[in-house]
Order: sequence, then C-alpha cells, then structure tokens
Amino acid sequence: MWMAYKDGVPISKVGLYDGPGSAGIYAVATKPEARGLGIATILMVVAMRTAKEMGHEVVVLDSSPTAEKLYQRLGFVTVANFRLFADVPASL
Repeated sequence: MWMAYKDGVPISKVGLYDGPGSAGIYAVATKPEARGLGIATILMVVAMRTAKEMGHEVVVLDSSPTAEKLYQRLGFVTVANFRLFADVPASL
C-alpha cells in the first residue's frame, strides 16, 4: 500500500496484491480536493513498476466509471464488466 500526504494528511492511496499469475491493484482513492494533480497516476505507476519487479506481466483492477480514463491512459483495457448483485441495498 502506498499513500501520498500533503501537510501530514493522507490525500491519495493505492494498494497492490501479489497474486498467483497476476498482480491486483485495489483501493485506489484520492480526496476530491487533491484530484487532477496527477497524484493517483504517480501512485499507479509505482504500483505497476513494483508488480513488474515482482515478475508479473499482468496487472488487473476494477474501475469506477470516474477512473476509467486514468486507467486507459496507463494502458489498461476493459476485458470484462463487473456487476454487483445483492438481495439487499448495497453501496460501495
């Protein structure tokens, strides 16, 4: 997990899972007031490079519609859509 701070306050984060056959990026988030500064891009590049150093050729993630452009700029492509089904109201 990597975090970016401004004045001692966390403003962005990204996690990396070292899985069998691929790495997974998760928990990507940036506070609204820090968006558009390139911080998530920097953290994503660090996570992707770390995955490569671990020997992974494939990195996977799930995206919100808001973040799709960021991930596309970094070379990710949609291979499947993830849909959440629940019998009770759910929020992520």
